[in-house]
Amino acid sequence: MPIENDLLHPKPDWPRSPQANSPRGWNGSPFKPGPEPDPLPYPALDAVRNPRPRREVQVPYMLGQQPRRPEVDLMSGLLEVIATGEGTAGKGGYDATFGYGKFLPKGWTKPPTVMTLDEWKSLQAQMLARGGGSPLGKYQIKRDTLIDLQRQLKLTGTEVMTPQFQDHLAVTLLNRKGFQDFREGKVSNDAMAQGIAKEWASVDDGRGSSRYANNKAFTSRESIDKALGAFKSSARPEPPPNYRW
Repeated sequence: MPIENDLLHPKPDWPRSPQANSPRGWNGSPFKPGPEPDPLPYPALDAVRNPRPRREVQVPYMLGQQPRRPEVDLMSGLLEVIATGEGTAGKGGYDATFGYGKFLPKGWTKPPTVMTLDEWKSLQAQMLARGGGSPLGKYQIKRDTLIDLQRQLKLTGTEVMTPQFQDHLAVTLLNRKGFQDFREGKVSNDAMAQGIAKEWASVDDGRGSSRYANNKAFTSRESIDKALGAFKSSARPEPPPNYRW
């Protein structure tokens, strides 16, 4: 079923899994709307688990930055379309885990958005050992992909996986598939859509199905084409110095 998404004004509802009839929280429990969880208890736990200082990464020209810029809104819309197919749309999706908590180690209580990159890799290894998959966060990044991103971006492992940093990693994955060249008119809309389908299994590869076996395409090609087309019809503003999308 095609996933509907308002490109410039994505709905901030809690993510609803395409396979489920009711929204679930990051640990698999029924989600009850309310105030954001207080992150204050977690730094004390980090001091025990992480001898190295936590590193808050300042991501330039990132989603949600004020004042808002048209290009940022368009990128946010594209990423939200991708997240919708992953079942992680909305603000709460940044704390999503594979299986909605089914494969978390017993007693695990730490949301992904306050964990470091090294903690993500450790948790992902434990999830794999429990017979599950390793995708975490809004963009359902797998462990091997995360390790590759760490190598490419020369990350230390102490970076905190905040929503802003998860967005930054997702944009990096898009750039790997030619997004920078797409913005410069060197890559076609179809080629860029195919690249996105290669990175995220939930995206239609143009045949009405996922590129990968045992996966379903919950994000229609029409939704991806619409999001990409919005970039073509917009004037590209000058980004801050030394920054690439």
